[in-house]
Amino acid sequence: MVSAALPSSASDPQVSSTVNDFTSTTRDFLLVVVLLTPLQAAGEEYAFRGYLTQAFGGLFRSRWAAVLGPAVLFALAHGAQSAPVFFDRFAFGIVAGVLVVVTGGLEAGIAMHVLNNWLAFGLALAFGDMGSTLNPTGGSWWSLPTTLTQSLVYLGLALLVARRRGLQTTSNPAVLVAPRGLV
Repeated sequence: MVSAALPSSASDPQVSSTVNDFTSTTRDFLLVVVLLTPLQAAGEEYAFRGYLTQAFGGLFRSRWAAVLGPAVLFALAHGAQSAPVFFDRFAFGIVAGVLVVVTGGLEAGIAMHVLNNWLAFGLALAFGDMGSTLNPTGGSWWSLPTTLTQSLVYLGLALLVARRRGLQTTSNPAVLVAPRGLV
């Protein structure tokens, strides 16, 4: 995410100002990131925004519960971390959950997740350390406004595109029923 480019303190930047050497390890990480990040992000979105959003929404009969419950579990699933890292993941989960509710599907959330992870891993490969990106421990509260800004801009753009394209977020139940004699 973009917050990786911001220093957490004056003496401890998360990324260096010089480009890392391109080694065979860098190449291998790059291939893994490019090829597997979309699958990883889609899997997380299917679990947290697909299954769990429906489960929480059905259990509590509330859109708020459908968005907030999976967002908390999403943040917890990203490992033992500091409070800033937890709330950063929680904020991302809320925006991804809102995307699902307002677009009626997982596609926009998956795309946001893929782009976010490509950016985070790309910055780590180019300027930082993959180990600290994969296992964040410290973190800074500066990551929260950055995550919210990039996620909310994406949400706004996704809503703009959805409205311009006439996206319907509900289905006609009659279309889902098989005609008589075919079943």
